[in-house]
Amino acid sequence: MKTKKRGLTLLAVALAVVGLGLMSQTAFAEDYEYAAFPAPTVNVTQIAYEAPLDTDAGVNAITIVPGGRVFAPFTGTIAFIDPKAGYVLFQSDSKVRYADGTLAFMTMAFMNDNNVADLYVGQKIAQYQNFYDAGNLVNGKKVKGTPQVNISIFRGKVNAPSVYGQGKYLAYKALYISEKTKGVVSYGAVSAGHQITNGGESDWAGLWTAAPSEKDADKAYGYPTISNANAPAKTIKRGSVFMIRGTISSQSLIQKVRVGVFHDKKGTNPATARQVTVGSRTYNIAYLDPYIEFDRLPVGSYYYIVAAKNAVGSKILVRKAFKVTGSNSGTGSYAKITGANYPSGTIRYGAFFSIRGTVSSTTKLTKVTAGVYTNSDATGMRTGMSMNPNAKTFSLTRLDDYVYFNKLPRGRYYYIVTATNGYGTKMLLRKAFTVA
Repeated sequence: MKTKKRGLTLLAVALAVVGLGLMSQTAFAEDYEYAAFPAPTVNVTQIAYEAPLDTDAGVNAITIVPGGRVFAPFTGTIAFIDPKAGYVLFQSDSKVRYADGTLAFMTMAFMNDNNVADLYVGQKIAQYQNFYDAGNLVNGKKVKGTPQVNISIFRGKVNAPSVYGQGKYLAYKALYISEKTKGVVSYGAVSAGHQITNGGESDWAGLWTAAPSEKDADKAYGYPTISNANAPAKTIKRGSVFMIRGTISSQSLIQKVRVGVFHDKKGTNPATARQVTVGSRTYNIAYLDPYIEFDRLPVGSYYYIVAAKNAVGSKILVRKAFKVTGSNSGTGSYAKITGANYPSGTIRYGAFFSIRGTVSSTTKLTKVTAGVYTNSDATGMRTGMSMNPNAKTFSLTRLDDYVYFNKLPRGRYYYIVTATNGYGTKMLLRKAFTVA
């Protein structure tokens, strides 16, 4: 049975008012996890506030037959254990996204595991990691019947229970059905001879929310998104070049973009990075390629990160771990440009412009190109020339006679210089200008 995805609308409203803070030069906002239904199969055998017709003893908890080991609904820490009841309180380490759009810490209680000796207070468990088993333990005794898990949910951090099996948050309002849950037996409905003692829903089949993909969720919330992005391979050789690409889009104005290589996954310790103020709804990160010097990275482990901020908040759009291998001895292999000039702003139609600058490399340059392009990614050359120096230095004045600024039609262009050595091609200079 398919579930309704009405939770997305609620999330968009809720997250629109969540302040994630300004993107600084040294930190980015972290992504929030979706609180997930913690079992490989949805099989809810008792829903919240369900009780026999002759009682009013319903409580806010659900009972499930998980169809396998129970996994962590989010990344968190065990706060409390009672072995006699197989009772475990599990707190989120950070705020999580609830299925109804709430953004807050969450605590979940699990009960009935026959043996929790493998767990301990203070234990850290990553989201989706198996850690708990269905059982028949009730008040220190095993009872007959199918092994099950009692789950109750609390908003915020709860360090100890007041009443076992009595939560404060409805499960379908708290938990998404994620891709880690592969099967469905029952979404939950009141059993024959039972009632719902609080007057709530008696059939939960249409109430659960499927976890959206990250891309769809970001678009729904209004966060920036990225398309056609690339990332370095898992391993690159010291001195290798890498040309970045990708287009950031946003429903509201993009305020800041930051691209770089960092020593840590949160982007707090840059090895080579650049941040710019944007003020438009799209931004091509290829503009920043000359400033991200992959070829100068020492041997080590790094993270390539692309982040953007708009009115909704900051978002890490690309995060890829990679390693630089080889040896740190010697000077490495990289190319650079010095003493370069370039057109800027607006130049007059028909005007001449003479280029200059020196390209140098620690290894022989096999190709140097200077030209004017219609696109920022060095495609659509309107005028330009390449030469094969087979030397460690090259003067751009040798290409000046082949770059005809005076013949350019009116329009917007990019003056770009690229250089190739034995480690690849690197964009050394890119400047936008207009002919009018």
